[in-house]
Amino acid sequence: MADVSIQIKGIKPLQAKLARVGKSIEPAIEQVAEVVRTKLDDKRYAPKRPGQRYVRTGRLGRSWSGVEKVRKLVYRIRNFAKSPKGVFYTSFVIGERQAFMHRGRWWQAERVAFVEPPKLIVTMQAEIRKVLDG
Repeated sequence: MADVSIQIKGIKPLQAKLARVGKSIEPAIEQVAEVVRTKLDDKRYAPKRPGQRYVRTGRLGRSWSGVEKVRKLVYRIRNFAKSPKGVFYTSFVIGERQAFMHRGRWWQAERVAFVEPPKLIVTMQAEIRKVLDG
């Protein structure tokens, strides 16, 4: 039986370039997260329901946090709106668990956020090409 060996040349420079990719695309990810936060912050309230007696406080609109870095290449945007009883209600108004009275009237945060990722992907591809070609 014959011995088989494989030699990969240039792997160390490629590894070094790949390590630089993360550093190169991080600012783009943070920038897109900030754009998304701004868009969420700028969204208008849905019109009042007919016969609505609830007095709006504007708490939901004022409760967007800044962009928070969770770990490398991962950012989070939160809304900390709480009712007077301490219940976080954002997900029931503009989240995936939207309550029946908000469905179809209020926008959903996730749909607003997913407008930006295609731009992010193009930016990341360009940064990766720059690092690998450079």
